[in-house]
This record gives sequence, structure tokens and C-alpha cells, in this order.
Amino acid sequence: MCKKVLIGLTEIAANIFSMKKAFENEGYIVNTVVKHKAKFYKNLNYTYEFDKYNFLRNIPIIRGLLNRLIPTVFFLLNFSKYDYFIYIWRDTYLPLRFDHLILKILHKKFCIIFCGDDIRYRTIALKCEEKKFNIKRFNEEGRKKYLRNSGSLDFTRKLFLTAYTNFLTKNIFSSRSQSTLTLKPFYKLYMPLYPNLDGKIEKYKMMTIVHAPTDPIVKNSKFILGVIDELRKEGYEFNAILLKNRANEEVLKVLARSHILIDQIDSLPGILSQEGMYFGCAVMGGNKQFYEKKTDKIPVIDIILDKEDLKNKIISLLKNPDKIKKLGEKGRKYIQKYHSGALTVKMIVNALEDRCPPDQIPLWDSKKELLSYCKGWYQRILVKIFIHP
Repeated sequence: MCKKVLIGLTEIAANIFSMKKAFENEGYIVNTVVKHKAKFYKNLNYTYEFDKYNFLRNIPIIRGLLNRLIPTVFFLLNFSKYDYFIYIWRDTYLPLRFDHLILKILHKKFCIIFCGDDIRYRTIALKCEEKKFNIKRFNEEGRKKYLRNSGSLDFTRKLFLTAYTNFLTKNIFSSRSQSTLTLKPFYKLYMPLYPNLDGKIEKYKMMTIVHAPTDPIVKNSKFILGVIDELRKEGYEFNAILLKNRANEEVLKVLARSHILIDQIDSLPGILSQEGMYFGCAVMGGNKQFYEKKTDKIPVIDIILDKEDLKNKIISLLKNPDKIKKLGEKGRKYIQKYHSGALTVKMIVNALEDRCPPDQIPLWDSKKELLSYCKGWYQRILVKIFIHP
């Protein structure tokens, strides 16, 4: 008998869409749930969209009430129908994660996939990158802007989310850069990648560089665009495309025709870099493989916050089209190998069925080390009380 899977609630980079396809390809019966469609993924369809049921959404007070009531009623009516529950992002069906507690009490199998700032406390994450791993992502101005909203409320919310989730389940998928307030091992997941675009890869005649300043601070766009502008002034010929406020389908069409994608300075490549690899681009971005253990070398050119270093790496590609082609071919093969749905499903099911222990090492060797990165007395007290190995 085929197992039934429920996947929701927040669409981040088409993860719910891709996860559904991966499980269906492996023979599972899958339903998907979103509160509302994501801004850049309007063309994707889901089994349930809660916003459609909120007929009084134009009345603010009632809208807020129904936004909480509809998911609650849905869960209570449907939780007995599914074998596996997959949560993506921090959102839940019931307030205070009571749906997780109910599933735990009833011995239902569920997992949580964290995607970024839902679980990452930026101040600690950035301190750790800079001091422990010598990764510098921002200049002083960019650093202040990046940490602008990382106050006491943000810390408290993410600490309790981390502590409570760890209490409810060990089936947590994340990355080291995201899970900044945990001492327990978790699972690393290669998210499935099914770009929602048919058609062959056909590159522009003129060398084309792409950058997506979706969040100019996180992406370090001012730095990257400054380097691109300098190269133009020095006489290098290429076309530059900025992918801003475009639907994902449009972004993929541009990637399929471009040669070089410059993503953000980071520890490892994210979704945009993976999409660039899939479409045969030479990708420049985060690739510090000492940060996490990887099976194979990732075919991404690592970039750092150094103008001359970035310029030289771009020039090396502009002068060597064969290098771009080879890097693009390696990237596509890497995605097909590691971001296939079959591998993803196997990893999740093995975790849900207790076939393998969590394999990702936390950032901290001890609570003492974590406490050394906490700022202020209240942070240290809360960590001492609520964070356990």
C-alpha cells in the first residue's frame, strides 16, 4: 500500500513543489499545502491553498483570525490520513507548534526542513563565520545592515524554536550556517531540483554575466556590481543582466541562455547557484567546503570580499570560453547526481523510519563555546536553561 505524504506550509524557492514531485516519482501519494502562493512562484499549483478559503480576507481583523483558524481546522480534520508529514520553513498548522506535539504523542512520523533565517540567528552566525571559519561576507556598512533586525526578540524567538523543535523530534534537516543555536546533530539534505522550465540550453552569442540582487545586502550586490562596472571601463566586452523582481520562470529562461552567474558570498551554494549549475552556467558564489563535509567537489568558483580577486576570476572566465563550458557541464552533472529526487526521498524516509542517525555536526563543540558567541547576560541565561546537547 502506497504511503501518503503531506508537505507544507511555506513555499521557499519551489521546495514544496519539488519535494512533491520527488516523492511522487518514487511512488508515494502526495498532497501539498501552502498558506498562499509565493510572490515569484505564482505559476506553481498546490493541493490546498488556505488563502483561497479565506473569503473575508479584505477585513483585517477577520483575516487574521481566519489565517490561524483555517490551518487549525484543516489539520484536525486531516492529520489521521497521512503517514508522513514534511514541514518546510518554520510555519505550522496549529499555534505554538501544537500540531508537532500531537504528532509526537500519536507516534506519527514527521520532519522539519529549515531553510535559512527561519532558524538562523544572524548575529551569532556571522560572528562564528568571521572568528571560527575566517569567512568575511560584508564590509562594515553591509554588516550593520545585515544585522539590523537581529535584536532580543529575534534571538528569543529563534532560541525557543530551536529548543522546542529539538525536544519534539530529531528529524530536523538544516545546515550548519542556519542551525546556530543547537548543540544536537541534525540531518543535511540535498533539496530536489526540478526547474519549472522546459526547453534546451542555448547560450547568447555575446558573453553574458548574470547577478540577482534580490536582497542587495545579503547578495553583496553593491560590491559585485562595482566590480562588473570596473571591468566594463577596462574594456572587457560582455552583457550584464540583473535579475530583480522577476518570476522564477523568467529567471530560469535567462540562466538557460547565460554564461556566468555571480551569486552571493557565502559558505556554500544556495538554490540560485544550483539553478545556475543546472542550466550550464559557470557559477561564482559560496564554496567553502571545509565548512561542511561533502561527497564530491562542488563545481562552483568560490568568491570572497576582495575586489581584485573577484575581478581576476571573472577575467579568467571571459578569456577562456572552454573553461566556462567545462564548468557548466560539471555543474549540471553535479545537480543531476546530488539533487535528484530519488536521493532526497531516500534521505528523508531513512530519517523518518529511524534507519540512520543525524549526520550533520553542529557548529559548537560544547555549550561553553556557544555561550562565548552570545551577546549580553540574557542570551547566556536563556542558552544555559533551554539549549541541551
